[in-house]
Amino acid sequence: AIHPADKSGVFLRKKDKTSFENNQTLAGLGKNPGLGKGGAIFALRDDLAKVSFWGEMPDFTDNFASNAGNTASDNLNIYGFSLRN
Repeated sequence: AIHPADKSGVFLRKKDKTSFENNQTLAGLGKNPGLGKGGAIFALRDDLAKVSFWGEMPDFTDNFASNAGNTASDNLNIYGFSLRN
């Protein structure tokens, strides 16, 4: 786990193309249910946790988030950041 105060991130670097397939996140149940966001990758906040890719951008296939938005930083695949090399 990455502590938000560290301003650390997820860095993916490999020669072969990376794929995120068939991942899902679902909203919780109960008195204070959480939201299902970022089926493949969830970042708390872009200014605190950077997600960067070197080389080819990854493929996202058949991921699901029960509360996905329809924006570059909130969709079935990702939440909290926009893809960039």
